[in-house]
Amino acid sequence: MRTDLVIRECTTCDKKVPRKRSTPDKNTFCTKRCEAGYKNNGRIISCSFCSLGVYKSASELSKTTSGNRFCSRSCSVSFNNNKYRSGKNHPNYTGGAGSYRERALSHYGNKCSNRSCPLTEAKIDILVRMLDVDHIDGNRGNNDISNLQVLCVWCHAEKTRLPGYS
Repeated sequence: MRTDLVIRECTTCDKKVPRKRSTPDKNTFCTKRCEAGYKNNGRIISCSFCSLGVYKSASELSKTTSGNRFCSRSCSVSFNNNKYRSGKNHPNYTGGAGSYRERALSHYGNKCSNRSCPLTEAKIDILVRMLDVDHIDGNRGNNDISNLQVLCVWCHAEKTRLPGYS
């Protein structure tokens, strides 16, 4: 028997392993698999968006304070866009003030409000995309339904550009 060898236990599986005396006592492994298992100190978690199982190391697990963990950047972005950045949760949400077009079209209908509209008089059907919603008092911040009217693009351009428009 060689005298320069000493028997140590594998750090992972406690199997007896011969090592040189000069090898430090720190960690001893019988195979590369045991060494990899020892270094593998994380755990498999479920993605907060798609529920896919994904391995995260201990340092990655300690970084997240919200408790949400994701398998990819794509899942993280999708989760945050769906939960925190849509509707009332979006930082630019203004209480629905930008949706006055839909409210005005549903309230007044899909027709020009101008009684002397040349397109209506000529019995020309106006496409919805050719209708504008006009602020009667000119204040774009006043989106009250009584301050809105539906005009075709022709009448809206005349009202906006010509003084004395009726």
